[in-house]
Amino acid sequence: MKSSLPYRLRHESKTMVKLTPDQLHRAEALFAPLTGLHLSIAAVLAGTARGEVWVDDGVHPRVGYAMTTEGHYLAGDAADASVYAALRALIPHQAYLVVEPEAWVAVLDQIWDNPFARRHDRKSYRLAMPRLGSWRAQIPDGYAITRVDAAFLARTDLHYHDEIAERAAEWPSVDDFLTRGFGFCIVHDDTIASRCIADCVVDRRCEVGVGTEPEHRRRGLGSAVVAAAVEHCVEAGFTHVGWHCLRSNRGSIAVAERTGFRHVADYAAYSAVLPAENPGDLTEAECIDWALHYERASDAIGWYAFFAAGAWALAGDRTRSLRNVQRLLDNGWRGRPQWLERNWMFASMQADPAFQQQIAALRAAQETA
Repeated sequence: MKSSLPYRLRHESKTMVKLTPDQLHRAEALFAPLTGLHLSIAAVLAGTARGEVWVDDGVHPRVGYAMTTEGHYLAGDAADASVYAALRALIPHQAYLVVEPEAWVAVLDQIWDNPFARRHDRKSYRLAMPRLGSWRAQIPDGYAITRVDAAFLARTDLHYHDEIAERAAEWPSVDDFLTRGFGFCIVHDDTIASRCIADCVVDRRCEVGVGTEPEHRRRGLGSAVVAAAVEHCVEAGFTHVGWHCLRSNRGSIAVAERTGFRHVADYAAYSAVLPAENPGDLTEAECIDWALHYERASDAIGWYAFFAAGAWALAGDRTRSLRNVQRLLDNGWRGRPQWLERNWMFASMQADPAFQQQIAALRAAQETA
């Protein structure tokens, strides 16, 4: 993870200092209340994952902020107001933020320049007893499972291959992923239909991320690809296999429980991103509430109209969804056409001629820019 932030941020109050790789161990005790549940922090501290760690004091830190590929984490003394200004300059507007202790929630408006963030309820699971030992027999005809190795990463003929390559690129290096990490994909013709990829590894502990393309769901592919990854973890001697998901993601929860994971904790995150990952995760009323929230936010920051359009699409209001997409186009939005074509929020809009005309207009504007 690269940062444009200077090495030190100086304010009238306390300074936040970025720890160098050989100093990361100094923050281990500070982040201990979080690392047991969030392995990505432990991986950054151990040097096995990309990220940054900032503290208020390089020798005896009392406040710490960690940026990882899985989220942003704030720990320490929430009552230390002398650090608020430095944190406000450091925490990105788009952060997906987890705090410990909860006292930080009361001062989010002072430490974070994002008045549009809301609470996201999340769940953590851990492998308890592997199931689906017969997963190979459950893969339907026409589908094939493969390990994500160097040859697979080199392929350019598969749809959604870029997502796998991006996941591997989140590691310190692709070679590091191939040596330390692991991943499995189920392929159908020229499409990666389902995947389970290691998010991070520390010693014999790991966390995994899972996804199945909507057009290939309800075939047992998610369970099969997770079972393959679990089998690998058991054979490799992993003692901890973790899994995180939104509370609203019933599909993810079902796959976790079906493959032998058990629920270990609930926790909260804070973000302005919609707290859902699939159509149907939120009720119509929840989608409308978020859509109105995003419209208000877009009056201050124009690109929030993208999320307003997506939330209205999920609520079934095509007219208001199209209206917000048009606001983006009228304001010279620089988003990629693929963000509208491939984002799950707009699945119900793909057959709408007006929506397709908007995508074509966006593509034409960028080609002539």
